[in-house]
Amino acid sequence: MGWHFMIGAAIKKDVWLLLRDRGALISLFLLPIIFIVAFGSMFSFGDDKGKPREVPVWHAPGDSRGEAIRKVLEGSDGARQQHRREADAVRAAAFAIAGIALFRFER
Repeated sequence: MGWHFMIGAAIKKDVWLLLRDRGALISLFLLPIIFIVAFGSMFSFGDDKGKPREVPVWHAPGDSRGEAIRKVLEGSDGARQQHRREADAVRAAAFAIAGIALFRFER
């Protein structure tokens, strides 16, 4: 009696329990479809539908990774580069785009 038999028995038991529980079946198959439809409709409507998203970009001179990212963005239909002069400007623009507010708490 090897571990293959034990795993097979556990899978058989779990499938049997799942088939007997209708609520679990609905959650397993129907909820992902509902989430896909809900989030798909949220992101498919809006003022910027079909327009390339502006992406703030900065990299150190001579940085091969930054150059590779820049080239990929140039070839993309869904993104347009916003060149920034320093990294802090990219951070500020990214937070403004995402609508994220950072609060610093001091004691």
